[in-house]
Amino acid sequence: MNDASRRSLILAGMTAALPAQSAPPRRNGRLLSRPEPFATEAPYPAGLTQLDVGARRHAMLYAPAAAPSPLPLLVLLHGAGGEGADMLEVFRPHADERGFAILAPQSTGATWPVGRPLGGADVAAVDAALAAAFARLPVDPERIAIGGFSDGASYALSLGFANGGLFSDILAFSPGGFVGEATARKARVFIGHGRGDGVLPFKNAKDMEGLIRRAGYDVRFFEFAGGHTMNGPEIGAALARFLGRPTK
Repeated sequence: MNDASRRSLILAGMTAALPAQSAPPRRNGRLLSRPEPFATEAPYPAGLTQLDVGARRHAMLYAPAAAPSPLPLLVLLHGAGGEGADMLEVFRPHADERGFAILAPQSTGATWPVGRPLGGADVAAVDAALAAAFARLPVDPERIAIGGFSDGASYALSLGFANGGLFSDILAFSPGGFVGEATARKARVFIGHGRGDGVLPFKNAKDMEGLIRRAGYDVRFFEFAGGHTMNGPEIGAALARFLGRPTK
């Protein structure tokens, strides 16, 4: 599929309204892994660890040296043609400064299957990465966010909507669309998008904001003058909102 066709598919997925809360739950896209009250194995050391999640797939986990316990966890999904290491490079200094862990899974193909019904190998890969992280990392169950850039942002929105009982926040940096449904517990949503984005148009992001807000979600929209990129103020605002959520 060429880039133009793929983007058309993404934007078509974005136009579908979120079902009402009373709609029966969908099984596709549901993540089964949950934080363990007590680690079942020795904790991961501080720093970077590559997690083997099967079928020649991997995920990168980063734990800061000085951090609270339990730890907030941010799951980051890379953009098209990228890798988990790309997201780690951007967010690792923030993890060290603010005290949260990063989990960066790898898509099974060149990008995430955005605009398609949730399920299949990529959902399984994210779930396996979460299970591996939860087994040896003391994660705060009230502060688990999923985020991403570009295609990763679109997929993060989709998985976040399908798993409101797991994720407290969704951080979408320059998304193109989503598929999703309302859940009994809604994650807070942060959308950042450049007004000059020539890859995934700014107007689509604004349309998404209204659609998600009308479905009852708590949304913050952060716009900036740049293009298809992430910048420091945008990331700072997203992380401040996520980490400011009080624990129970």
